[in-house]
Amino acid sequence: MSGLTNAQREGLRALMSGLNDVRLGKVATAVRAMPGETAEALQVMIGVELRERKRKLRVLRPLLPMFRARRDDVQALTFPPVVLDRLWAAARTAEPELLTRLDGGEAEAALVAERLGIAAANAVRDRPDDIWPDAYVEALENLILCLDLLAVARRAAAGLEGWLKRPDEEQLAALRLVLRDAEAISPEGPRALLDILFAHMDDAVLVLRLLPHLSGAAASVSLMSGSEFGVFVDRLVAAMQMRAGRINTFRPGRNMAGLEAVMDDLDWCATVLAEMDVVLDPEPHSAWGQVMRKTRQSVGGTLSNLIAASGSAVEAGLPMTRTPLAGRMTRRTPRLYAETTPGPDAAGPLLKFVAGLRKTAPVFGCEAERQRLVEALTIRLSDYADEALTLVNNGDVADKPGALKQIKRAATWLALIEARDAARSVRRRVAVADGVAPADKASSDAA
Repeated sequence: MSGLTNAQREGLRALMSGLNDVRLGKVATAVRAMPGETAEALQVMIGVELRERKRKLRVLRPLLPMFRARRDDVQALTFPPVVLDRLWAAARTAEPELLTRLDGGEAEAALVAERLGIAAANAVRDRPDDIWPDAYVEALENLILCLDLLAVARRAAAGLEGWLKRPDEEQLAALRLVLRDAEAISPEGPRALLDILFAHMDDAVLVLRLLPHLSGAAASVSLMSGSEFGVFVDRLVAAMQMRAGRINTFRPGRNMAGLEAVMDDLDWCATVLAEMDVVLDPEPHSAWGQVMRKTRQSVGGTLSNLIAASGSAVEAGLPMTRTPLAGRMTRRTPRLYAETTPGPDAAGPLLKFVAGLRKTAPVFGCEAERQRLVEALTIRLSDYADEALTLVNNGDVADKPGALKQIKRAATWLALIEARDAARSVRRRVAVADGVAPADKASSDAA
C-alpha cells in the first residue's frame, strides 16, 4: 500500500482496533478531507476495517454482548474479548470465498452467517488451544454450544423486546418454538439460549419478566428453584446480597461522596425485590424468601440509622444557643456568630439522600420514619429561619452577612427535602433582609 510503511500499517491497525465504530467513522470523515497518498492509503485501511466489522457483526451479533463483562456486576456467562477476534479469524479463514456474500442481501447474508458460525464452532472443537488456550473444559463447551445456537439465538434476540413486555399468543408461540429448537440442538440448549438473551439485557432484573414464559413450573417457586432457569434468580439474589453488604458498610463521615453509590445500590435492590415479589411471590421460608426478608431487615436498619443521622447533621449545621429571658429562664435561639459557622456540610448530602428514598424506603419498611423526619425538619428549619431573620432585622447580630449565609443554608436544606414553598419563602425574606433589589429577588428565588 503506497504512502504507508509496513510499520505504520501495523501501528494503524492496532490503533483502529481500539476505536469503536463511532470514533472510527469520525476518523474516516476527517481522513477523507486530507490530501496526499498517505491519506488515501489510510482511507483504504479504514474502509477495510469498517467492512470487516460489519461482516463480523452480521455473523456473530447474537453473541457479541457475551464478550464483555456486565456493568451491573451480576454473574453471567461471558467469554474473553480476545476470543471473539480469534473466532472471527478462524471463521473467515475457513470460508474465505463466502465473505463477499455477507455484503449482499439480508437473506443470502443470513445463510452465509450460519455457515461461518458453524466454521467458528468447528474451530473451537478442532483447535481449542488456538482459540482459547487457557480455558476450562466447561467454558469451551459453553462457547461451542453458544456458537451452535447462533441461528436460533438470532431469532430469539429479534423477539426479546416483545417477550419482555406483554407478549401476545403469537409471540409466546415464537418463544416456545425457539426453546424447542434450542433443546433439539442440546439438552442444555434452553439454558444456554437464556444466557445469550441475558447478555442482551442491560438491566439484569428484566430476566424475571422472561422466566414465567419459559417454563410451566414458573408458577411454583420450589420447582423454579430446582430448574435450569432458577440459576438466573440465584444470580440476582447473589448480586443483591453483595449490594446490600455495600450499603450496610457505609458510614456517614467527612467524605459523603459514597452516598451516590449507596443510592444506586438501593434503587437496584429495591427494583429486584419488587420484581421478585410480583413475578415469583416466594414463600417466606423458602431460600429466596429468607434472603429477601433478611435483606429488607438489614438494609432497613441501615436506612433508619442514616435517616437519624440526617437529623443530627442538621442540628450540628445550624447550632443553637441559650438566650436569657427572665431570672433563670432561657430559650433556645439560633447562634449566628461568625466563628460558629459550620465546616464541611454533612447535612446537605444526607438530606438529598433522604429525599431520594421516597420510592425505595417503602420496600425496606422505613417510609414512615422518613416522612416523620421530613415533616419535623420542615418545621425545624422554617422556625430556625424565622427566628434568625428576626434577630437580623432587629440588628441583634454582629456579622449580618455570616448570619444570612446560615439562614440561606436552612433554605437550601428545605429545598433538598422538597419543602419548596418553605424554601422559597425563606429565600424571599433573606433577599429583603439583605436589601436585594426586586429583580435580584426574582433571580434569587429561581436559584
